[in-house]
Amino acid sequence: MPTKPELVALLHEARSELRAALDAVDPAREVSPGWSVRDVLAHLNGWEAATVEALRALLRGDVYSLEGYRGIDAFNEEMVAARAAMTFAALRQECESLRGDLLAVFAEVPEAELETAINAPWGRQTVERMVAVIGYHEQDHAREIAALA
Repeated sequence: MPTKPELVALLHEARSELRAALDAVDPAREVSPGWSVRDVLAHLNGWEAATVEALRALLRGDVYSLEGYRGIDAFNEEMVAARAAMTFAALRQECESLRGDLLAVFAEVPEAELETAINAPWGRQTVERMVAVIGYHEQDHAREIAALA
């Protein structure tokens, strides 16, 4: 199991890769059918926002849940649609703000809680796995975007 410092390092590394990829590619460029670079960023922001909320719920002693959850594909579509009116610059700003929020809330999670299972839109998993998924998921998409340059 990775330690908190290793997970924080993963988040920093993933963000560096994402920034470089976003700087190199037109946001309107299609990444996959129906998904532009801009859409992928909106999607990543949605996942990160959900992770922040799930960790905040854990710290409050609550259980994170999504009202009216209809599955991961619907969740992804809703996250992109919710950010449709945002400019690419605003999405990038949100991306940075959310990472600050994630790092701050994760810093408050006691090491002993890393193996606690919590809910996420993509399934129930440990805190450690949830944070790792954010990093690896971001890296996957950053590399996908970078390949378009």
